[in-house]
Amino acid sequence: MAGTVEETEGQKIRDIFSVNVLATIDVTKAVLPIMREQGGGYIINIGSVAGFVGAPGWSVYSATKAAVAAFSEVLALDVKEFGIKVTVVEPSGFRTGFLTAGSLAFTESHIEGYQAVKSAQQRYLAADGKQPGDPERASEIIISLTEMAEPPLHLYLGEDAYKRASEKLGAMNAELEKWKDVTISADFKS
Repeated sequence: MAGTVEETEGQKIRDIFSVNVLATIDVTKAVLPIMREQGGGYIINIGSVAGFVGAPGWSVYSATKAAVAAFSEVLALDVKEFGIKVTVVEPSGFRTGFLTAGSLAFTESHIEGYQAVKSAQQRYLAADGKQPGDPERASEIIISLTEMAEPPLHLYLGEDAYKRASEKLGAMNAELEKWKDVTISADFKS
């Protein structure tokens, strides 16, 4: 889903949360009793680098993928004692048809301004079919995770995903340190 928040219909926002977040939770709920009974299992959720590093015009989509990542992180803590592993795969641009009309819910902006959103949308749409990510290679990597004794909790796929996540981690760390005194000042004085 791409577009400005104020121009996106509320039902479309609820629909993408239903598909990307609630369906992920529902499927997980369905398999957990089986995995607990068998003494282990492996849940692989599909997120997106956009859930960690969004781009203009993708706020709702990014929010759903951030929810999948947060869900996966806490789920991993909850089910570890049962021998159940969890990974959230967070790819960048792959040639999957993601930007095609049947897959993309695109709301064109008619509001003056929102230049960052409009420019980003044009760049993404122009890149359709030219994304660097190879879906077959990604599938092989995801399948190989199932054979690992200790797979990652987060797996970013694609050089762009790596660069975007790495840059954001650096920026977050710098911001955290810059505001450390203010952050700590919110506690009661001991």
